[in-house]
Amino acid sequence: MKEIEHIDLKNLNGYIKKTPLSHYKDSNNNDIYVKEESFNPSGSIKDRVFYYVLSTLKNEGKIKRNTLVTLASSGNAAISLAKMAPIFDINVVLFLPNSTTNERRKILSLTNAKLLYIAGKMEDCSKIAQNYADENEGIYLDQFSNELFLSSHQDTSKEIFDDLDDIDYAILTSGSGVTISALGRRLKEHYPNLKIIAYELEEAKFITQKKFFPHKIEGIGPNFTPKNLNASLIDKTISLPQEHILSYCQKLYSLGYNYGPSTVGCFLAIKSLSLQNKHILIVSYDNADKYLTALINEKEEN
Repeated sequence: MKEIEHIDLKNLNGYIKKTPLSHYKDSNNNDIYVKEESFNPSGSIKDRVFYYVLSTLKNEGKIKRNTLVTLASSGNAAISLAKMAPIFDINVVLFLPNSTTNERRKILSLTNAKLLYIAGKMEDCSKIAQNYADENEGIYLDQFSNELFLSSHQDTSKEIFDDLDDIDYAILTSGSGVTISALGRRLKEHYPNLKIIAYELEEAKFITQKKFFPHKIEGIGPNFTPKNLNASLIDKTISLPQEHILSYCQKLYSLGYNYGPSTVGCFLAIKSLSLQNKHILIVSYDNADKYLTALINEKEEN
């Protein structure tokens, strides 16, 4: 077989490009706009955040070639960082809970990152990742507490501003807290009448009651309250049953709509709010391809 000519992708500009904005109309005459962040290179909104953070640290001289970088993540952030590692010439060690989905494990296995699965909760992963970085002269990217993450989403918000003159509601949820605290803050500054509606799980009310029970919707509701979550930006929080989210996600997937569970929860939140004639923004955090095992199990159980 003829050897494929090597292409140096590290020098290519425009790694993060503008993502599409889809428009739907529901039965209550609401205009629903979906910022399709699953179109990012690694398939999730985390690319926006980590490209900003790594670029900033590189410009400040805090990361250089072969710098050790650690991260605690349930999947999307880990995939994003692992795929950016060659671009920034860094060595990545990821600390993931054992609950990480099979699909995410397979994706990560194809990267050059070192993967360490932890028999514990996300908070345990964070502590171990921090200690590992300290002991090996590395940098721990703490997406839950590091304020640098809260300066991200400048490009994301500008793209939304350019596309939408007005928004009545933004429907979001929380994992690390960065989407609400960074993107949500910028949206409120630009759209003065905007209200942010957050949803949590009926089984784990991690925003309103700080209940951190195990659940099936990976990527949201860690087992602690992230410092980077500015809950004061939230105007209203509603609770959704996780089984409804997974069931609706499976249904949408069968109809050709590739949205992950955390995004599908935003659609369900709109239905539960009984809004009419409003302009509503939601974010497609990722797609359903990373949750196929969970969706298949949901279909078989029902």
